[in-house]
Amino acid sequence: MASFQNGGPIRASAFAHTQPRTGPARTQAPLQGIHLLAEWYGCPRRECLRKSERLRTQCLQLAKEAGFDVLSAHFHQFDPQGVMGAVLMVDGHLAIHTWPDTGFVAVDVYACHLNPASRARARCLLDKLRDCLRPVWANCSEISRGVADAA
Repeated sequence: MASFQNGGPIRASAFAHTQPRTGPARTQAPLQGIHLLAEWYGCPRRECLRKSERLRTQCLQLAKEAGFDVLSAHFHQFDPQGVMGAVLMVDGHLAIHTWPDTGFVAVDVYACHLNPASRARARCLLDKLRDCLRPVWANCSEISRGVADAA
């Protein structure tokens, strides 16, 4: 990752609260969703890594194929190449950033409601996008968002 703390990479635990939260919000909040993070390396220099409209079209199609209801999308074209985009869905989002000159792509998929159907849709979207962009190597993380019931 690009973030560093004391000269080394920041680990997820570096962001953890040192004191547990207490009170009703802490003990009653269910897990809120699944967050998938992916770093893809060596993606071929395909047109959809370079051009926002191509990537936008692909992401919208794949989100719908994965079972998400799309609300809106915004993609930004960098000059001369590279794209940053977001797809807002009824129960989640997809964010993507591309670096065509190196073949690197960073992807973030979030789905609300930590249940089997939401997990399946989020993983399906990430898998479909990976199949489309064909990275040579991938680094992926899965995070359950929200606070588990302490009782």
